[in-house]
Amino acid sequence: MKSKSSENTKKKIIDATLELLREAGNTNEVSVRKIVQKAGIKGVGIINYHFRTKDKLISEAIRYDTNMIIDRWDAIYETMKMPSIDKLKIMLKGTGDLIDTNPLFGRISMIHDYLNPAVDDNTSRSIDKYMMIFREIYGDNKPEEEIMIIAHTLLSSAQLAFIRSDVIQKTTGYDFYDKKQRDEFLEILIDNLIQSM
Repeated sequence: MKSKSSENTKKKIIDATLELLREAGNTNEVSVRKIVQKAGIKGVGIINYHFRTKDKLISEAIRYDTNMIIDRWDAIYETMKMPSIDKLKIMLKGTGDLIDTNPLFGRISMIHDYLNPAVDDNTSRSIDKYMMIFREIYGDNKPEEEIMIIAHTLLSSAQLAFIRSDVIQKTTGYDFYDKKQRDEFLEILIDNLIQSM
């Protein structure tokens, strides 16, 4: 078990990494030396000890940041007093808005989850949150496994549309970095998915 001091150091490194990524807007400009300096720690060996590589550090930092956002969804969900389908649209559009504010974090998180799938990754945790709404929509009319397939289908489709936003724009005309067009695309996605299921 790691000591409290070790965990504090790890948290400083993650916070410094996130701050540098936000400032730089890309991973190339964030070096291990800059992270060490920003975190106020001595030597790159500490980063190697905790994370092994810069890429693993960046993935873990973004996972941490995304988890903080996902953990707030329950409180948001509880305040929503509207039809279930409208809740779903608001949640998915809100997710799109978050990704739009920092596309680098969204892209790294999604690609990491596709390359390293796990039942506790950010995508799976997000699907668990969406399942609350899907259970409202379908109630007892569909088995849990079928509802889970629908949730996976929706979130995977939305994620791939973000990852391949340039292709989506060329083939459908929808620009994912234009809020109005993104919201319209996501509404069409939900309407078609829910009607077809």
